Amino acid sequence: MLHHINRYDLVDLTRQVLAKYANDVFLKIIESYKSNNMNQVTILCQHFLNLVNDLDTLLSSHEGFLLGPWLESAKGLARNSEQEIQVIFFFCHSLKLNYV
Repeated sequence: MLHHINRYDLVDLTRQVLAKYANDVFLKIIESYKSNNMNQVTILCQHFLNLVNDLDTLLSSHEGFLLGPWLESAKGLARNSEQEIQVIFFFCHSLKLNYV
């Protein structure tokens, strides 16, 4: 059995590889669209969606990549319900800024 840290690193490395590959597929979708090759666009889009599903499955395999524990940890910083609302707002706002 892999040590907890090693499992995290393995999931993270695989996530990075799949994300890079998904980016390459996305760029090929754009190229195919610009060259009006709709058949290739359809094939590549399906492949891209499969990669997104693979990433979802991969990331759900380790708690370190799940949103729930991170959100609960952020809420734990609050001293009262008003601060909890602020912490949740800033946490979600931070996610939006980093991932959109």
